[in-house]
Amino acid sequence: MEGNSSGSGEELTALKTRKPYTITKQRERWTDEEHNLFVEALKPYGRAGQRIEENIGTKTAAQIRSHAQKFITKDFLASRTSGKTDLASILFLD
Repeated sequence: MEGNSSGSGEELTALKTRKPYTITKQRERWTDEEHNLFVEALKPYGRAGQRIEENIGTKTAAQIRSHAQKFITKDFLASRTSGKTDLASILFLD
């Protein structure tokens, strides 16, 4: 088993280098109308991203999940400081 502990530089060259991070698509802001449709779709559909996607029509399920995560976090933090129970905490945090 001498070959495993040789300590040569060959082990270092075997490490892969990372690809540079590139933005493949420009990010789009949610319009007020899209956000309102999103909030309205939360009531009947809850976490069903596919159903919300059908309701909004302009965003993918992945975009909706990302928006929901940000919306829930922001809404939840606001409710904790105000002491109010909100839609997001009822739907997602019970």
